Amino acid sequence: MRSLAPLALATLVLSPVSIVAQKPEIVLDSGPVGAGFVGAPSIVADGEHVHVAWDENRNTLDAIYYSRSVDGGSTWLPDVPLSVSTLDLQTFEPELAVSGSTVCAVWTDRLNNVVDVRFNRSSDGGQTWLPTPLRVSSAPPGGPNAFAPEIHVDGSTVHVVWADERAGQSQIFVRTSLDGGVNWTGPEQAIGTGRFPELAVVGSTLYVVWYDFNDIYFGRSLDNGVMWSTPVQVDDDATNQVLLPQIAASGSNVYCCWTDSGGGNSFILFDRSTDGGVTWNVDRQVTPQITIVGSGSPMVAAVGDVVYLAWNDARHFGLSDIYFNRSLDQGATFLPQDIRLNSDLPGFEPAWITDLVAQDSHVHAVWYDRRATFLAGRPHYNRSTDFGATWLAEDIPIGPGGATFGAVSTRLAFIGSSIGAVWSQGGTVSVEDLVFSILSGAQSFGFGTPGTGGAVPELAEQGLQMLGQVTTLDVTNALSSSPAAMLLGLGVDSQVSVPLLGGTLLVTPQFALPFPVGAGTASLPIAIPDDPAFGGANLNFQAWVLDAAAPGGFAMTNGLEVWVN
Repeated sequence: MRSLAPLALATLVLSPVSIVAQKPEIVLDSGPVGAGFVGAPSIVADGEHVHVAWDENRNTLDAIYYSRSVDGGSTWLPDVPLSVSTLDLQTFEPELAVSGSTVCAVWTDRLNNVVDVRFNRSSDGGQTWLPTPLRVSSAPPGGPNAFAPEIHVDGSTVHVVWADERAGQSQIFVRTSLDGGVNWTGPEQAIGTGRFPELAVVGSTLYVVWYDFNDIYFGRSLDNGVMWSTPVQVDDDATNQVLLPQIAASGSNVYCCWTDSGGGNSFILFDRSTDGGVTWNVDRQVTPQITIVGSGSPMVAAVGDVVYLAWNDARHFGLSDIYFNRSLDQGATFLPQDIRLNSDLPGFEPAWITDLVAQDSHVHAVWYDRRATFLAGRPHYNRSTDFGATWLAEDIPIGPGGATFGAVSTRLAFIGSSIGAVWSQGGTVSVEDLVFSILSGAQSFGFGTPGTGGAVPELAEQGLQMLGQVTTLDVTNALSSSPAAMLLGLGVDSQVSVPLLGGTLLVTPQFALPFPVGAGTASLPIAIPDDPAFGGANLNFQAWVLDAAAPGGFAMTNGLEVWVN
């Protein structure tokens, strides 16, 4: 081993080719490959606990399946069904929500050509679930068709919103539980007429937006869903057809975007309220003031005063690209020029946005892209770490090469300091597997070796595992005032598990950096080169601390795997 300081230089003196590798995806569904359709995943995380649900036709039976990880997505427990499978049942598009140990799922199922909203819950972090799901709607069984459920969980409070047709027209319904879904506060409430509701929750305030083909409507509750306001119209034009509004909220700031199909063209509109939805501003046309066809599927995210928008856009008079804009002042002003996120030729191949997530100054977008083949595509990803001001010059394809029919359902989630993706994957005409991958971030692996007093030192990471950024390795629980060494292995093959000196060597090291441990802790910053050739770099670390009380004279940390994008 060679000593090298600072540690960041290790990546500079090697060929990037030797350390770059696509993060291997993990197959989550346990059904036989090719046995049936897999789709519509939902992913949520609470710290290092990750939860995924999806619908699957397994062995000719439809059901909602669920899997979880308790180590940030490194390993996954076997999937379990959340619904009851029958030959006459079809299940659709589950949505998950998590708050601590409470995990809830909602979906629709079709039995005898009637669609209902179903609910299941776990109060122990996903270990156990109700053996039979609950029917959330209290309408007479076999009556209405219900669709598009949304769910939110905060502590033990659960809100579900959906649309159904029990009154001969589509209405928006809301139902609330205050004990994690064990009991529900009376029958559901109808809060308006329309379709495809979207829900945002801030504390005890609920915001819901929906559409009725010609208008966008909004309703709110200030008391956890007990009382609801009279719906107000958000859009300014009562004649154009509107589609699929999206909502985000931060405090009393509420943001809405949608597709407007006036005059045979489709374009993206945005509106905002700064008083909790009591009043709304004038609609803002997001897409350029030119005649365009095919812009749609807008997404919105909000963090503090910052608003992010992404959408499909056909401004180049060809196939759609993915465009982005943002506001730093609660939606009052936006960047003067939109940012195109896909890096292939403009308007050359079709692309459709599938998810947009934001946290602090970070914003991530993923989309379905057919640049590899017109018949099928694969997920592509881009990200910004400076409030959407700059993005990677080259977007990043996800998963294996070749066609991936199911990438239309790719979803993202923040998992601790990592960003994870889940999508259904298959050939050009069928979807066969549900897969998960970490796009960038850090994951622990293996176990450390104890030293003085039986204490096991721990290795963790904080910061940005991205090109041109600084990430920090933190060693804790180590013997104070001791010399130590950080081992660095490059590439996936450097992860090992070899008994050595009474402990376990977890990294085959190319470099070792000596460092001192202060009062039981130490921090080592690592500067990641701002070079696209290092995108996808795999770095593996383990710290050894000199400790006479350890079996072989060294207390060892767990391993830490860092993937760079």
